[in-house]
Amino acid sequence: MKGLKPADTLRYEAPELIEKRTPTSKTYDLGKGRFKVRKHQAQVHYLTDTGLKEIDYTPVDKGKFWAVYGNSYHMRVYKDKPSIKYVRSDGTSVKVALKGIGGIKPNNPPATLEGNSVTWKDVAKDFDLILYFKPSGIELVKVLKSEAAPKLWRMKLTRNGIPIPTEVTGEDAHGRKIDVVDIVDGVNVYTTYTPRVSEQTDKKTRKRGWSTDVVYPVRVV
Repeated sequence: MKGLKPADTLRYEAPELIEKRTPTSKTYDLGKGRFKVRKHQAQVHYLTDTGLKEIDYTPVDKGKFWAVYGNSYHMRVYKDKPSIKYVRSDGTSVKVALKGIGGIKPNNPPATLEGNSVTWKDVAKDFDLILYFKPSGIELVKVLKSEAAPKLWRMKLTRNGIPIPTEVTGEDAHGRKIDVVDIVDGVNVYTTYTPRVSEQTDKKTRKRGWSTDVVYPVRVV
């Protein structure tokens, strides 16, 4: 039957109605005029010239890099250096690269692929870089595994050759906000981390202050 596709879950042994797709839902034909709509919190389809397609994060090995095509963006993730390039469906080109850490050039460890993430382990002492593929783009997480990790790093971030505004956040292993700030200088973004966390210092007034009782690993996005 035109427009139908076998269901992709065990929960519904029914064909999917492709024409009923939305970015975050699937509709199944249960027969006898009955239908089931399965809604997702995250985006499960992306728009193409021929309609909504299923998001597929499966990387394709291209030798020096992995390519990801089944999304609203086409991406290259380089294996020999912490560097990424992707192009959105609207033609926007984004480039991301770690250019310096702790005042020196980063190590270039071989990247490892696992599920929907790529990891460059120990680009500096106790410092990992993890890339997560997401429906709307990417999330690049800096993981500081101990107090010995560098407190300053430099990323190059551009969109069509123009610097990208940033908003950095981070937390320690207990989910507490850490003190981390970005300074933009041209296409370079310098991130500085001060090893302290925000926590409540007065239970009556609920006043918050800074504490140096950081629990590692720290994650910065």
